[in-house]
Amino acid sequence: MGLSMNNGGQESDTTQIVLEDSIFFGESESDDCSTPEQCYCEPKFSFMTASCVNDGKDLHPTSSSALPIWKNKGQGNWGGRFTGNRLTFKNFIGKSKCG
Repeated sequence: MGLSMNNGGQESDTTQIVLEDSIFFGESESDDCSTPEQCYCEPKFSFMTASCVNDGKDLHPTSSSALPIWKNKGQGNWGGRFTGNRLTFKNFIGKSKCG
């Protein structure tokens, strides 16, 4: 699904999320499968929106209600800031092999 930078805990205008010096790779000649029979096409993203939320999840969920881990289950935070510095996106051109 890609990277999603989130934090949680409490309402705050000073919350900051910072991502630096990262490379995101798009399409390549290599298929995303271990064998040709196991190939399947799924939507692919390099980076999803960052968010500051008031409720966080445990790093390792212990109940099925906390899954999937990438979905927020709490109220959004009106404050906060995301900063991306020196991010590189490679091979994101046109449609993927799957369309």
